[in-house]
Amino acid sequence: MALAARPIAKPGQCLLKCVDCGDDILDARRLAMLDRGCTRCTGCEELADRRLGVRV
Repeated sequence: MALAARPIAKPGQCLLKCVDCGDDILDARRLAMLDRGCTRCTGCEELADRRLGVRV
């Protein structure tokens, strides 16, 4: 249920604030992620990827 309540970014959309820590999402990340959208700052995204076992 908590995941369903989180904002979801659509392609071309990036949030201004990270849904996990509340910090600003840097402009460079927002521009880089325009094709996929983003809801987390770089640090929180790296932590989430590690938890899920995603290799980059």
